[in-house]
Amino acid sequence: MKLINLIPKAFCCLTEAIMGPTVYTIQASKNVEWTNKVKYINGSSLFYNICKPKMAGNEKLPLFIYIHGGGWVSGSPNYRKAIISKIAERGYVVLAIYYGLAPKYKFAPSIINMYKAIEHFKNSAQKSNVDFDSIFIGGESAGAHLSCVISTISTNDKYKEKFENLPCISNDLRIKGTFLICGIYNLDTTEMLGYPAMYSYIVAETGIEPGIRKKSEEGNIFSPLKYITSNFPPSVIVTAMGDKLQTEGFILVKKLKSLSVKCILRHGVGATAIHAFPVAQFLPETKRIMDDAFNFLNGLNLKQLN
Repeated sequence: MKLINLIPKAFCCLTEAIMGPTVYTIQASKNVEWTNKVKYINGSSLFYNICKPKMAGNEKLPLFIYIHGGGWVSGSPNYRKAIISKIAERGYVVLAIYYGLAPKYKFAPSIINMYKAIEHFKNSAQKSNVDFDSIFIGGESAGAHLSCVISTISTNDKYKEKFENLPCISNDLRIKGTFLICGIYNLDTTEMLGYPAMYSYIVAETGIEPGIRKKSEEGNIFSPLKYITSNFPPSVIVTAMGDKLQTEGFILVKKLKSLSVKCILRHGVGATAIHAFPVAQFLPETKRIMDDAFNFLNGLNLKQLN
């Protein structure tokens, strides 16, 4: 990886190290139980965390798959305790996946890793109180992008065919709804939005220079927006007034509505509405967004705790 591309990665990792144990952890719920760092590939550093409501008993709960952000080059479920626990508190078993970071784990390998994590979890003893007919997925920033990819694979066979060696669980994984926070959905437009160091992040994730990627048919695989169909799951799309990537969310909502896919847009406003702001659960604007998002998701015939 070139030195010029290492600088943004180093900045992201430093930000995570500072914000993860502080801002991203403040107001983490105490009404949940954790099972942490479950390895899903032997001999690797890849893991997932499980978070579920306390006193859940034997009731089957919906599964929420949380995919962390960090520009594809940084981040960890360990640094998303507030948002993960707040989702679990609302009556979900949350599977938070560490999928591996670019450039070591680029785009396709990270997708495969996520499927392997889901498959490992489904085959584990931890699955006992999970309703696998009610699976939701979401995340922030790069995590929203990867969540959108998984959802598109699940609803468009032509897109799925572009991926090699997907685990068997990809054949029957059905996503009931998505929660996409400040995400990236079409890399062709993302590069033009002026987000700091986006060029470096995209090259790290794709391994391809933008000019080459845009000219090749294979380059389209990185942009799930191009393959979304009317079968895409009902979705909550979150954007932010202070985020240069907000246009990505607007374009996604326009595409979903043109296909008659049920969706809502929630736009963060005010000084704290910056990129991926809902990971900071103590913000008043975050509470508004979370309440609206889960009112929508809970309306998709979810089973909830009383």
